[in-house]
Amino acid sequence: MSNYMTVDKKTSKPIMKGNPDKLWIHGKVLLVDLKRWVINVWYLFITAFRKFYDDECFGKASSISYITILSVVPVLILIYSIGSSLELTKDFFLGTVNDKNDNIIHYFFPAGGKQEKIIAEYLKDFTENVATVSIFGIILLLVAAVDIVLTLEGSINSIWRVKKGRGILQNFLIYWTMLTIGPLFLVISFYVTSKFGSEILADRVFSKFFFPLLVTWTGFFLAYQLIPRTKVTFKAASIGALIAGTLWEIAKFGYGFYIKEVGSQTLGLLYGPLYFIPISIAWIYLSFALFFLGAEVSYLIQFSEIYKKRQYKKIDHQNFLLYYLLNSLYHIYQAYENGKGSITLRELSKINNLSRLDMEQITLSLVNKKFIRMVQVDSIKEYFPFKPMDKTEMIELLDLVTDRKQLLLSEKDIRVKEMFERVVKKLEEGHQKEFANLSYKDLLEGQRV
Repeated sequence: MSNYMTVDKKTSKPIMKGNPDKLWIHGKVLLVDLKRWVINVWYLFITAFRKFYDDECFGKASSISYITILSVVPVLILIYSIGSSLELTKDFFLGTVNDKNDNIIHYFFPAGGKQEKIIAEYLKDFTENVATVSIFGIILLLVAAVDIVLTLEGSINSIWRVKKGRGILQNFLIYWTMLTIGPLFLVISFYVTSKFGSEILADRVFSKFFFPLLVTWTGFFLAYQLIPRTKVTFKAASIGALIAGTLWEIAKFGYGFYIKEVGSQTLGLLYGPLYFIPISIAWIYLSFALFFLGAEVSYLIQFSEIYKKRQYKKIDHQNFLLYYLLNSLYHIYQAYENGKGSITLRELSKINNLSRLDMEQITLSLVNKKFIRMVQVDSIKEYFPFKPMDKTEMIELLDLVTDRKQLLLSEKDIRVKEMFERVVKKLEEGHQKEFANLSYKDLLEGQRV
């Protein structure tokens, strides 16, 4: 019985509690809240896909797929070694693929029975021959495994707009965790599934569906928490993992069905006995694309105003980039000279009427060119001038704006509007040389332009 219904003691019939008018109003409020939630979810996905495209995540997934092929062998060797110590059979990891698909190959490469068997046989040969590999060969395999971690980390950090580095010890701990604890977690997950999954539910629903889904969610969550060089909230990482993990499991089922029913015949005619190679690369590519999509969702959950306030727009060299550069520098210098010291990313976003995502793109370009310095305390980013105003060369600032044909005059009533208009006018007239040896301070005071 709900909070708005009760039971008449005499008739035993359900009746409404309270004032019907109030209940009607409360119901309308709930509908409004539900509508707002649905709209926010819709804009979350729309913004995530737009940012996914703007961040060139398809290209990231493509490049990392080929690196992954080199890293599969050392990682599976490590998984196989750990599994052997847990007394898991070879068949469970790399052996014969049966109709039940109780093996690790099916988890990562859902290509169907025949294709999985081919992949399993190749990987089994690799693991059995690892003892004959020279030290130099083992080092190359380890370098390949580390390379995929570095590439993956760089891709995730670009999504999170992070450039700061970690210390050597912290980097070592992160990489060691990903290369050892990650495979160990997977092995233990499969071990629990094989040992206890069938005992939990007789029809194996848990071990066949819920447990793999739980493993996937946990793996994505740990990746979103550990890889970015910034603090990621539990909420952001968990929601991103929930969405990406669920999509990955759905894609795994659909991809396996397609390959088994259609793709294997077509690809077999084109590639012959090597058709499992494009099958594997395509699946790895799709997996990383979904992984990066989940990372985009995590970012937007942490900075929710981007999609809730419909603030997302790609800031590039075509839309007022010069204006935002000048205006941001102006306020950073003002904060420093007025004794405040620094100005935060949130404050700059409010001043420029930009989302933190877009504002971070602007400040990142200024940090990279050493116009300003960024200091991060927890999740708060603060900015200081890197050098005095009279030492900031305008010609260097203009080099950040590569597509000067698309510069537009700002229609906003701002302090730097006149300075902005003077710069654009000179650029349109082809007088770029007049900015040589001209400092930001000179420009601000109206000198020589």
